Amino acid sequence: MKLNDLLVLSGLLSSTAFCQPANDACSNAERLCQNVVLSGTTTGATTNATSDYNFCYTSSSTVWYLFTTDSDGGTVTVDITNLSFNPDPTMGQQIEANMIAATTPCVVSGSYTPVSACASGATNFSITSS
Repeated sequence: MKLNDLLVLSGLLSSTAFCQPANDACSNAERLCQNVVLSGTTTGATTNATSDYNFCYTSSSTVWYLFTTDSDGGTVTVDITNLSFNPDPTMGQQIEANMIAATTPCVVSGSYTPVSACASGATNFSITSS
């Protein structure tokens, strides 16, 4: 059985684009692949407290990333680097991350299980699943 794991990021990153990011909902989560570098933004992301599964943070400008593990499981580490924050001090200068596991992604049943401690940073940081 494969497990779908979701990385949930919440915060305010700076970006030159002000449109809503495509992955600001679980149903539109962007897929993470091993050793592939992605860039993203939370600028313009919507907040939906009922579907953001806020296990350890207050939902705010949340974006979603999806990756799939096999039945063997194992530890997963995601590195978050080259952070650029909006210089407006009222916007916040930190991003938070949490990994959650789901056998069926994006079901609002509350069946998700946190598989990492909450991580946050204003500079580069990593988050590792348990």
